Amino acid sequence: MLCIRWLDRELISSYSFDAIATDSCPYGPRSQMVRVDITILDVNDNAPQFQQNIYSADVSLDAPVGSLVSTVSATDSDVDVNAQLSYLLADSDSTYFQVC
Repeated sequence: MLCIRWLDRELISSYSFDAIATDSCPYGPRSQMVRVDITILDVNDNAPQFQQNIYSADVSLDAPVGSLVSTVSATDSDVDVNAQLSYLLADSDSTYFQVC
């Protein structure tokens, strides 16, 4: 029987071991070994982390519409679809700023 203990794909993403089956033949036990490879799949268990705690920017009063004000960046320790990020403004009613 194979039992699972707590796994964390971000710490160890795969395991390999040899399993041996042995019978109790009266003429001497027989056994066979097989290699077992286990890959741990990802779950979305990590929140995105911004590169900075606070972002600030100064904008000139006469800056043209569409000007880049600032760039923010975040990463996620998960993989594949669970690591994909999208950005939006918390104040979605803003008429002055947009994510682009």
